[in-house]
Amino acid sequence: MVSNQGTGWIQPSPGKLVVVENIDATTDLKDSAYAYKYPDAFSPKVSTLSPQTVKVIGRWSDWFLISTDNGNWWIDGRHTKLNF
Repeated sequence: MVSNQGTGWIQPSPGKLVVVENIDATTDLKDSAYAYKYPDAFSPKVSTLSPQTVKVIGRWSDWFLISTDNGNWWIDGRHTKLNF
């Protein structure tokens, strides 16, 4: 969703607007990683990514929004670091 504060999503619990920080970076996935529909480990997994370098276009908390050929998805950023 888009608001006057930027791009974001509604976090279901406790039901608040979360604003995504726009960034331009990459990250190197050293191991396979799940890609999620939302930045929540309980959200639907959309893919398993093989080790690779991915483009990061947003960040919220410990989650990175990545851009792939199959769309924009979220990965858990606790297991990788950003390259600016």
